[in-house]
Amino acid sequence: MKRILCCLAASVIFIAPAFAETAGRSFEAGIDKIFAEYNSTHSPGCAVAVMRKGEVVHERAYGMADLEHNVPMTPRTVVHIASVSKQFTAAAIALLEEQGKLSPDDDVRKYVPELPDYGHKIAIQHLVHHTSGLRDYQNLISLSGRSISEAIPEEAIVDILARQKQLNFTPGTQHSYNNSGYFLLALIVKRVSGKSLAEFAAENIFEPLGMTRTGFYNGDRSSTPYNDDTAQLVPDRAMGYLKGNEGLGYRLVRTNFDSTGAAGLLTTLADLARWEHHFYQNTLGQGGPALIERVLSVRPLNDGTPNNYAYGLVLDEYRGLKVVMHSGGLGGYSAFLMRFPEQGFSVATLCNQGRIAVGGLTRKTADLYLASYLSMPADTAKPAAEDTPSKLPSLPPPTAEIMANYVGDYASDELDAVVRVRVVDGQLKVRVGYAPARVPKPLGKDHFLFDGVNQMLFKRDARGRVSGIEFKAERIRSLLVPRVAQHK
Repeated sequence: MKRILCCLAASVIFIAPAFAETAGRSFEAGIDKIFAEYNSTHSPGCAVAVMRKGEVVHERAYGMADLEHNVPMTPRTVVHIASVSKQFTAAAIALLEEQGKLSPDDDVRKYVPELPDYGHKIAIQHLVHHTSGLRDYQNLISLSGRSISEAIPEEAIVDILARQKQLNFTPGTQHSYNNSGYFLLALIVKRVSGKSLAEFAAENIFEPLGMTRTGFYNGDRSSTPYNDDTAQLVPDRAMGYLKGNEGLGYRLVRTNFDSTGAAGLLTTLADLARWEHHFYQNTLGQGGPALIERVLSVRPLNDGTPNNYAYGLVLDEYRGLKVVMHSGGLGGYSAFLMRFPEQGFSVATLCNQGRIAVGGLTRKTADLYLASYLSMPADTAKPAAEDTPSKLPSLPPPTAEIMANYVGDYASDELDAVVRVRVVDGQLKVRVGYAPARVPKPLGKDHFLFDGVNQMLFKRDARGRVSGIEFKAERIRSLLVPRVAQHK
């Protein structure tokens, strides 16, 4: 029989009285409508769970975990949760704080002496709350010509961070979301505890909570759920996908970053429910509320400006209600975990398609259950970053004369790469390292969008000659690559 729908029937485990009126068939229909786009045997999928203090009220899955092998997504599917991983990295740091093995005010260079001395102390708390000013290692690796399809070893990430000559800003003066900080937190866990983040988290978080299908994929021992081989077989794992260009179906995206901390966690809905439960009845570490208070604590900027980023968690408001949440998106995966602490209510959404509005799916699901609590209409709620498309100007390509001025080689010690600029068949092409050449999109005079995300500006000296390229990325304010040779 031809399969039309591939979603699993809802598994209702616990219905709290406060939400009972929204359960039942009408609620299931509402959830199905929200995820209808993914309810197909020809689409990557999503799994969603609604929880009351960590007890699953409703779970459902849509679409496919593996398009090539015709495997449907289920609530038990193991999914890479990208940056939602950060809260587990931060929890490991909080546990080490509780054990007295480190302080949030410790200088990071105490544990990672490879980092340069920028003349300003970068403390562990700056890494936790995204106020370090460090350049983002994912942006740096991308600019250097490498990609997330490669297994970038820990040593290479430490090396590229150690090469950076400048910060984006003085530590503590600004908040800027940054993956380098959480990579370094994982490294600090390893150097302080003598165990990898994967091993430490397994022993101190996942095993005590019964999260048997959860683990960082590059741990250092085979007895953890996932070891240091990123090519290992993981039962029930969802493959990651992106939509092809011009509507050409989907393409498989392999995410092999050989690093953890900023991302790297594989988990399931059931295990996330166990994690949510511990926020209401903590048994980790010394037990009790102190650890929860620590991971929910924030620090203002140096001038007193509030900063709502806690330990891998964003403290915010949604439609008049307090929320604790985090989104994740990397390669072919998207995830969102959202908790309403005063209502004891959570929603987790795990998808194996990248660059989708997973935050919108999660909020709409929460809207169904919390309709009687929401004091603000939906259209005034703040959109998540992934829901807001960027708009770029459409300009003609530069003239042949202008392009000829750009041609040459540019070398960067900070990226450990050479940038080669050439004109081929009348098109300006830029190649970094051994990456494929790209045709940058013009944004203005000497100003281009390099790779669909990062910007490049050709810099000129006092005589008007091109002397270098300045790269700008979302998490790199400015990185100058000097010109070292001119070519005809």
